[in-house]
Amino acid sequence: LADSGVETHTGLEVFDQFAYGTETLTLSGADPGIGTASTTVTYTALVSDATGSATDTCSLLDGTTAGEVHVFSLKTDAETTGTAIVPVNFGAGTDVLLEDVGDGCIMVWDGANWQIVSNVGGTIRA
Repeated sequence: LADSGVETHTGLEVFDQFAYGTETLTLSGADPGIGTASTTVTYTALVSDATGSATDTCSLLDGTTAGEVHVFSLKTDAETTGTAIVPVNFGAGTDVLLEDVGDGCIMVWDGANWQIVSNVGGTIRA
């Protein structure tokens, strides 16, 4: 596909440029650890280095354009009660709890809420 402009191939249209960025977000060392995922990247690898009994939290601000995708994966887990991904607006409940390394989920912004489209090992909490 081209770097910019529009190219149609078997019904797929790509407008302008596709941006795919990654980040490794280390949640603060306090108990609970906290952090905010960047909405300018597509993939966030979560590192929980706060040992303790309070659930770590990773906030996710609202998207800006319907169709935005965000992928989360728990890369390192030192927290005994897991790491919660807490979108400001979440269509499925209040958060997704990731408790084991390798747990992850994919969310899509629908213009009003983040929606879960894939969940591996996470618990969607109401």
